[in-house]
Amino acid sequence: MTEGDFIGGLRGKQFIAPMMVEGYCNANVCQAYIDQCLIPCLSPGETVIMDNASFHKSKGVK
Repeated sequence: MTEGDFIGGLRGKQFIAPMMVEGYCNANVCQAYIDQCLIPCLSPGETVIMDNASFHKSKGVK
């Protein structure tokens, strides 16, 4: 089994928008996750909070 990262969100106690990536997360993977997985799961007015991983600071992710 190759190493990978598991990405997902929390809405209250519910886990939303899960995604498994082969390898490690970077700005491109994070942007694809936001566009393809997370945004479709969000409702108007919801806020996204991210940790301080360096790829969260990329222009596309902001």
